[in-house]
Amino acid sequence: MLQVQYGICPLSVVPLRKEPSHKSEMISQLLFGETFAVLKQQPQWLEVKCTHDAYIGWLDEKQCLPLPDREYDRLLLSPRAYAAEPVQEMVFRSVHFPLLWGSTLPACSNKEGHIHHLPYRCYGEVVSASADTAQSAQLLDYARTFLHAPYLWGGRTLFGIDCSGFTQLVFKVCNIPLQRDAYQQAQQGKLVLDFAAVLPADLLFFNNADGKITHVGIALGNGKIIHASGCVRIDLLREQGIFHAETGMLTHQLKLIKRLVPETPARTVKDFSRPAL
Repeated sequence: MLQVQYGICPLSVVPLRKEPSHKSEMISQLLFGETFAVLKQQPQWLEVKCTHDAYIGWLDEKQCLPLPDREYDRLLLSPRAYAAEPVQEMVFRSVHFPLLWGSTLPACSNKEGHIHHLPYRCYGEVVSASADTAQSAQLLDYARTFLHAPYLWGGRTLFGIDCSGFTQLVFKVCNIPLQRDAYQQAQQGKLVLDFAAVLPADLLFFNNADGKITHVGIALGNGKIIHASGCVRIDLLREQGIFHAETGMLTHQLKLIKRLVPETPARTVKDFSRPAL
């Protein structure tokens, strides 16, 4: 068996599973251009650690492209970009396929590059990973791109996404790396102690009956939040938590608030008025 140390996702999206079986729970997904280190190898399966968030799971080796050490290092050090359209055309290894929002374009220049001597080119909007895109207005525009995307446990695309996959992907394209799960993301950023001080683009975390963080969303301002619950939707945000926009019922209990987008003069507390229920 050929021993693989590093690899990259060469397809639109591939599942990351809890165990080495197609019947196993999908715990996350890799998008095109996302790299990983191989921890363990079994027939047909690789246990991997994702480069972007250190998440560990199993990939079908047929859905991976092995990378030599030097090529893996080159891709990590080279300029990269992110796909910034819901779906666009990608050509890689002379094959046309859809490139999904938030995919990584490693070693990218003018929407093209190569991976282990294999050329690629995309034909839509991209955002440079070196650009200063950590602005709350831009981040919220990206978040709204996902409105009505269906909820999918472990999902990270417009065709199915979970709450922390949603926040991770939106912040990724703004060059703010987040961990994969909500409880992990809650350990990042600056703690906001006063609910009245919440700003647009702040992350809000919610707990279950046992007090464990199980949900995350993004503050929009004006007493609203965008999050993935059934689908990506906008609901009402109050000090107690999330209230369903249609029923008015409390659906998620607020645990804590974190800030990862740098404060600017345009981001003021007055942007976060709280209309009465």
